[in-house]
Amino acid sequence: MLTALAVTQRFGYVVQDSEHIRWTEPELLRWISDAQVAIVVRRPSANPRTVAHALVAGSKQSLPAGAISLLDVIRNVEADGITPGRAIRMVDRRTLDEQMPDWHAMPAATRIVHAMYNMGDPKSFYVYPPALAGSRIELTYSDTPPDIERLSDALALDRLYLTAIVDYLLYRGYAKDAAYAANAGLAEAYFNAFESQVGTLNQVESTTTVNNKLSTP
Repeated sequence: MLTALAVTQRFGYVVQDSEHIRWTEPELLRWISDAQVAIVVRRPSANPRTVAHALVAGSKQSLPAGAISLLDVIRNVEADGITPGRAIRMVDRRTLDEQMPDWHAMPAATRIVHAMYNMGDPKSFYVYPPALAGSRIELTYSDTPPDIERLSDALALDRLYLTAIVDYLLYRGYAKDAAYAANAGLAEAYFNAFESQVGTLNQVESTTTVNNKLSTP
């Protein structure tokens, strides 16, 4: 479990301010919160949450409050939110539009067959057939990390992201004193290091994910 204390200790060691005199504890906690959000925006899988989600009536649905983007739609579930049902397949909405232009007006059902998602509208998705209100499906979404308020608070992100979070704090810390040319340069360097670290993790994920190794059934 990664705590805010571990992050601030690492930051204090690098800047030689272990007592947090120049960069205060409250602002470090705010920057940790900002760092987590910045990482999840760049790498949605950094903070996934899988839930049984109740649908509203119709084809258009909204993600749960706090969601940043949809990662996967998995299956139908019964009203208890636990008992599994039929698997749901993610498809391209344009394909369904071409084959069945009136599908949005089809009779509603409790069992969903397809789900469709477009990053142009990241907090919404569509289901086919249109849902009866109260139907439930299991989905995974990228969740907004909660704010960090105390040094003892656990971060939402894994320890894997410690280096990136510290780099982000160093960027914010030196940007605060950017009137000094040297600090402006350090702020830019640490921001680039942050971006590079998150980019590397994305690249590793894209090349090693299990889904990339699966054959089509």
